[in-house]
Amino acid sequence: IYDDINPHTEWFRDYFCHKTCEESVQDLSEYLLQRLGGKSDYSARRGLPNLLCQHCRLGLTERAAEKWCEYMGDTLDEMDQDIADKYSDKLRDWFRFTAFFLVKK
Repeated sequence: IYDDINPHTEWFRDYFCHKTCEESVQDLSEYLLQRLGGKSDYSARRGLPNLLCQHCRLGLTERAAEKWCEYMGDTLDEMDQDIADKYSDKLRDWFRFTAFFLVKK
């Protein structure tokens, strides 16, 4: 997201302008690890993970949800193939559900 210099995706990068790339990576990594049964580092650092509260001010659209799913899919495509082959479809489905759950109605 931060490295994408395509001017047609600048609108999407604006959702992330309040954080550095490192902060976003840390937040998402810790959130996913905790949500999938790992250590609770996210909660220890940021409090209980409440996606709706943390994303409601952004006014997320279906277009943004699709773009986020695209970026997450690209990330899965870059992962170790042993992991990606085993979990990719489930993660893609979960990412899609989560992204569209957060879309402002």
